[in-house]
Amino acid sequence: MNVFDASALLAYLRGEAGSEVVRPELERGGAARRADSDRHLSAAARQGIPRLHLPDAEDAAAMWQRGSGLSLADRLCLALAERLGATAWTADAQWGDHPRASQIR
Repeated sequence: MNVFDASALLAYLRGEAGSEVVRPELERGGAARRADSDRHLSAAARQGIPRLHLPDAEDAAAMWQRGSGLSLADRLCLALAERLGATAWTADAQWGDHPRASQIR
């Protein structure tokens, strides 16, 4: 399973660098984060995409380190990937060498 950061999905949707890496991983299936409307949540539920739950938030909070460059949303995405045993795809260089992260650029 895969987890996709918004940066990876946007690169794919816009045809930017790295989109060719995201496409086959999307076809294998994945989970999304930060759905921002009922429409997105409904579509995600229909496709069987899991939603974040409290343990993800607690794990994301535990990942916080001053100066790491990881936002709360980044850490939530990584926490979800950790819980699912998935790869978290991103175009964000701030994720560095996190063991669950895979950079598309």
